Amino acid sequence: MVCLRPLPVDQARERFFQLKANFGHMLSTNTDEAWMSAEKSAEQRKRNRATRTIRQMLEKIKGGPVAIEDIDWTRQIMWIGSCRVVAANLASLHCQPTDKICSRATTDDYGERSTFFFNVTGLASCTSTQPEAVEEFEEGVFEYSLQEPGELRSFYVVGTTATSAHLGQVILLHKDNVELISNAWRGERFIAAEVVLSGTQHRICIVSCHLPHQARPIEEFEESLRQLVQFLVDHQDTPIIFMGDFNCEPGTERGVMLDACFSTRGGKIVRTGMATRFGHVSQSELDYTAFNKAFQQIVLPEAAAIDTKALQHSRIELGSDHCCVTCEVSFHDPRACVVKPARVRRTRNKCRRWSVDPSLVETTTPQVLDKVQGLDITGQWEVLKQHSTQVSRPAPSLKYRDSDTLKDLCHRRRITVSMEDRATLTRRILSLRHIERTMWVQQLYERSRQGDTGAIRYLRQRNLPVQGSIHSFLSNSGGATQAGQRVQEHYEALFSKREPADDADLEACLQTFREQAQQSHCQEFSVAEVQKGVDRLKRSKVTGPSGMSNEYLSGLWGIDSGKDLLLCVLNQLLKSPALPQDFYQAHVALLPKAKEILSPKDYRPINLIEALHKLYSWLLVARLQPGWSTPRLQKGGVKGSQVCDALSSAQARVTKESKTRQYNIYLSCDISAAFDSLRQSAVARFLLEQSPRDRLHESWQLLQLILHPSLEFQWLSREWKVDQVCGLQQGGSHSAVVFSYVLGRAVQYLEEKWSSDGEECQHSSFFLLFVDDILATFKDWSQASRLVSQLIEFLASLGLALNSSKTKVMSHESVLRAGADFVFPPSCFLRDLSWGTECLYLKKRLTHFETGAQATQVGFADSTAVMLESLGRATHVAFESLKQALRRGHWCCPRKTIQLCNQYLGATWFWYSPVMEPLQKYLVQVRSLQVTFLTLMLGLCVPSSFGPPAAASLNRTRRRAVLVLLNWFVACQWVHIWVKRRWGYLGHVLRFPEGNVTRVDLLALSNTKQAAPGPWRHLHAWGMSCLNVDAQQLSDRARDREAWTSYTADILDKYAYHHPIFNPATASNWRDTVRLHTPWRLAVHVCVASAGWTVMWIDEEYGLQEFTRLGQIQEVLQIWLLWIQLEFEGLVIDVHLQDWMQQCFYSELVRFHESTFRSFNFLILYSVIPETWAEKLSRLL
Repeated sequence: MVCLRPLPVDQARERFFQLKANFGHMLSTNTDEAWMSAEKSAEQRKRNRATRTIRQMLEKIKGGPVAIEDIDWTRQIMWIGSCRVVAANLASLHCQPTDKICSRATTDDYGERSTFFFNVTGLASCTSTQPEAVEEFEEGVFEYSLQEPGELRSFYVVGTTATSAHLGQVILLHKDNVELISNAWRGERFIAAEVVLSGTQHRICIVSCHLPHQARPIEEFEESLRQLVQFLVDHQDTPIIFMGDFNCEPGTERGVMLDACFSTRGGKIVRTGMATRFGHVSQSELDYTAFNKAFQQIVLPEAAAIDTKALQHSRIELGSDHCCVTCEVSFHDPRACVVKPARVRRTRNKCRRWSVDPSLVETTTPQVLDKVQGLDITGQWEVLKQHSTQVSRPAPSLKYRDSDTLKDLCHRRRITVSMEDRATLTRRILSLRHIERTMWVQQLYERSRQGDTGAIRYLRQRNLPVQGSIHSFLSNSGGATQAGQRVQEHYEALFSKREPADDADLEACLQTFREQAQQSHCQEFSVAEVQKGVDRLKRSKVTGPSGMSNEYLSGLWGIDSGKDLLLCVLNQLLKSPALPQDFYQAHVALLPKAKEILSPKDYRPINLIEALHKLYSWLLVARLQPGWSTPRLQKGGVKGSQVCDALSSAQARVTKESKTRQYNIYLSCDISAAFDSLRQSAVARFLLEQSPRDRLHESWQLLQLILHPSLEFQWLSREWKVDQVCGLQQGGSHSAVVFSYVLGRAVQYLEEKWSSDGEECQHSSFFLLFVDDILATFKDWSQASRLVSQLIEFLASLGLALNSSKTKVMSHESVLRAGADFVFPPSCFLRDLSWGTECLYLKKRLTHFETGAQATQVGFADSTAVMLESLGRATHVAFESLKQALRRGHWCCPRKTIQLCNQYLGATWFWYSPVMEPLQKYLVQVRSLQVTFLTLMLGLCVPSSFGPPAAASLNRTRRRAVLVLLNWFVACQWVHIWVKRRWGYLGHVLRFPEGNVTRVDLLALSNTKQAAPGPWRHLHAWGMSCLNVDAQQLSDRARDREAWTSYTADILDKYAYHHPIFNPATASNWRDTVRLHTPWRLAVHVCVASAGWTVMWIDEEYGLQEFTRLGQIQEVLQIWLLWIQLEFEGLVIDVHLQDWMQQCFYSELVRFHESTFRSFNFLILYSVIPETWAEKLSRLL
């Protein structure tokens, strides 16, 4: 028994014939279970397949089987009786001159075409049928071969009798003018042949038409036109010429319908202007020519390019009542002009978002696991890509799509010929599309209201202004081709600018690295290691060129066989000396950075890297990073550090200088193309020196990922590839970490050199780093001038350079004045920079307290005031962007709205909230800002018809409602989050080692003596006051993380704020207590009547309403609420009552407030009104 691995059909076929040729003479069998045929050549097998196909066709025509002895398989001839009816060539038929012969092209099961000739006359005689029945058996058009001698032997004859036209239709094509006939079609009233012209090599379609006569019903004429229109639509890119008897005069109803069919689709009808049909008593123009849009593009534009004539006396010679109509066409000379190439639709690559079918992953993964066993890494990679394609589907788009019903209406409109039906269908299409788009928008807003991040992202971007207009760039470059060349040259220069000196250093380092790595043994990845990497994968990310998504990797890891498969591939990657070339490829998306593109620098290249590449590189870095020495000055990409560390350290330094009035000079550095310019020799040297000896293999594998990225670019229709030979590829899991360590270690070496040279620094260090953001500080201009030049030279040794247009000098105004008088060396870099009293560090303002662009006379009070300005600006920008995803009426789901507010607005400043001091004035500002945004997001609007007093009253009510609403969501209050994060961050800083830069800078504030008396608050002092302990005790308590967390509740209680639900009425007069009506608020008045408690309100439709019941006030209000909830869809119920009711029934009213919000999502507010107002309202009853 021989078991063969399944292969695709074409490969299995070749393998079968190869086995047959090699082993066919060795095998024999006496059963029908298995057999192997005798060896035949490929050409003979092709002839047999074609003959078998024609035999099946002949059996259908004959109505019975064709005997095997009536077939000559070698010469491909078939008989019926003694008559040869089918043959592969015309000579083999031995037909009579009077016999009608036609040819038929067939396609076998393998897609190979062959041509056979049919003796129609002999076949009809042998089967006792008419020749027309034989022709009509198979739909289509036959090519006839004329047997009688004469001038018609010089023509190709294409025709059929299987049409509704009288006696059929025929097209004659002279063999000298036509090189070949590539295809043919027929309709109810037309036949068509696609030909290639001998002279110009144009491929055109010639159509012969014979439309119904005037006496035939209009429905029959419309059906014929519909078929013509369908043919026009199906072959709109092929030049088509229509000729024949259209049977409709110009200006008649049918003539107008015919004109509309061609004109609405860019076609044209050319008439002779003379009569072409002559009756006994009348004459008319019925024969003319028509062209489609594609045909007009291949003829000369002159008026004489298409000349149609009617030969008036030809009808006598033809013996017909119609004249012969001729058409002369002048084509473009293909040698003298450039023919516009056909538009090539760009095939969309696989870099997009994908979704995965979990059930398909589960059922197919075991087979994939069996396939990868024993394969090298290239084979495993190919199998994994195929499996990813098999189980992945494009993520559903949120864009509007026409429904199937609408698409069907559009199709019917395209092919209709009746103008009345066309207008009716157009109105139906417009109305149905309007309804569908309205429902689509409503569903999007409903999903955004529920917190769907995809819907929110789409709505936010839907109405944003289009970025990246390239019109000016194209015009300045001289066209799209030249502009594309500029873009290509720019990025080729950017990623291929390695210097010869760097090549020599890299090669020497690689030689040493390779030798040591070969002696190191690697340990396979464990399940725990890969589990951490898979948990980091983010969903809904655009994939790399192969289309393998994070969802696919997570889906594999969710099943046992998938874990084994992923572990097998990752460990094979770790062991393999060379990885597949596709594994290094990344597609570069060029995203515009400006509204208008003026140069290639206005694009930001984003690398779309393979998901498996990211997972593999993260696993390598996770193994290597514990062995690397942590750079003391680097706060980005280093485990245990965060962006707030660098920001708080910078703010602490500026705060210390402001309090002591001893100002330093700051240099906010911007490195040009930092990642893309870093020398690869510096990266290789770092990995060689810092990696542990037992991890050199992993370090070598990581270096291979860094050295061999291949980038694919696409801009408009231009595509090119670049092998990145310099810098560090962005977008990878390893990129930021490796860059941070390399730059951090290098800068730390420079600082140690300065310290050993005797340079003094008033702070804990000269530098602060967050990845590639560098903040340098100098004590005076002399030191700055001396050390900045050394900094530039040092960065140049790493391949880096400062961007003079974005690097800025910042200091106090008095220091800047002194710098204006300082004499700098002629080549000093500081002379080329911009100076100011403020700069941006980590996109946040850095300035001393006494100065500021917001208020030059007063300035900022402290660093918190500086940060609050950034907070307000960032939250307002985020709200303007989020407004596109919000609609009025979000009060129906307040919990989701508050979560959206924190997710999209609060997240813009939560990360740096620990830097801000929670003083009472700042707490009020932040709380007020949150209330403002929530008021707008909940849709608590003030009608424009209200006057100023009423509008002011309603504004106070809605802000009060939001404050009461936040009582239910204490954990979502911005002040609560601020204080909680600040307390947690203080413990984080105190747990740092004593030499940590951030810890030293923050603790230095405690030992700072102010130049002028005043309040002195900072993070360390705030922590000591919260626990009422000294500095040492605070540090001791911070070491116990659990104990430190246990203090959080007590700290939050000190800053807790609960807005009362009882407040004086905000209305300006007693009528406004119940008269001001809005969709989100219902104002009611509660009073005591003779029959019990009475609830009074005003309904917009029915006027003044009242509800009276006897019982406890809480029970009465609950019964009234059950009745009113069916009509009220708002959020706030403003209950107006007197002061004695509050005092007597306080607990009952509070319980009613709580139960109502829990059960009905209504927010009950109590407004206390004066007794005189209550008396006036009671008189209305």
